[in-house]
Amino acid sequence: GDLANRFLSHTWEITNTILVFMVVAMVGLFPGAAYTLGTMMLIPVSLILLLITIRSTFMVIAYSLEGLRKALRIVAGVTGILVPTLLISALPVTEGGLVEVRNGVPTLLIGDWITSPAVYLYMLFGLTSALFLSAVFLADYSYESDDRKAYHAYRRNALIIGPLSLISAMLVLIFLEPEAQWLYQKLLSYLPWFIASLLAFLAAYISLFLPAKKKQFTLGRPRPAVLFVALQYLLASFAYGNAHLPYLVYPILTVEDAFTNVNTF
Repeated sequence: GDLANRFLSHTWEITNTILVFMVVAMVGLFPGAAYTLGTMMLIPVSLILLLITIRSTFMVIAYSLEGLRKALRIVAGVTGILVPTLLISALPVTEGGLVEVRNGVPTLLIGDWITSPAVYLYMLFGLTSALFLSAVFLADYSYESDDRKAYHAYRRNALIIGPLSLISAMLVLIFLEPEAQWLYQKLLSYLPWFIASLLAFLAAYISLFLPAKKKQFTLGRPRPAVLFVALQYLLASFAYGNAHLPYLVYPILTVEDAFTNVNTF
C-alpha cells in the first residue's frame, strides 16, 4: 500500500492534467462532439468529476494529516476502480442504440443504458484493464525499488487479472448491442491488428515467467512486460478507433460534422 501510494502521489497529478487536456482538446477541436457527448453523458461525467475532486482533495490533505492515511488508501482504491469504469461506459453509447434525438437534442436513454448488458461488460473490461495495467506497472516499480514482497504480490495479481481482462474484451465483442453490428463487421476487417495485440499480451505474460535478472527475485522481467502491455493496448485501441470511423456517435455524429472550423484549427 505504501509503495503504491508513493507511485501514485506524482502520477495522479499527471492524470489530472491529461484529463483536463482531453476536455480542452475536445472543446477546441471537436465542439460538436463536446456538446453532444456532454449532453448525453452528463450523469456519468459529473460522477467522474466528483470522484476526481474527492480523490485529489484526500491526496493533498492526507500527506499533511497522518490520521487520514488509511482513509486515503480507501478513497484511492474506490475512485481508482470507479473512474475508469465510468469512463469506458461512454463507449457503448457511441456505438448506437442508446441515444435518441428529441427536438434536435441527443438524449441518452437512461433506462436502456442502465439495463444494457454491453454497458456492464464494457465496465468489466475497464475495471480488469485498470487493475491489470496497475499490477504490471507496480510490479516494475517494486522490482526497481528492490521491494521483493511487493513485487511478488503485484506479479501474482498481474498473472491472475491479465487473462480476465482478455476474457472480458472477448465478451464485449460477443454481446455488442444489436444496433452496433455495423461496428462488429468493421472490427473484423482489423482482425490482424487484434491478433497482433493478443501476441503482445502473450509476450508480456511470458515475460513475467522468465528468470529475473536480479538475484533476490526468482521469476519475472517486469520491464519488457510493461512495454508489451503498452503495445497490446496501443494496437487494440488503434484498431477499434479506426473501425469506429467516421462516426463519433453512431449514426448522428461524424468526425467531419464535429470538427471545428479551419480558422480555429
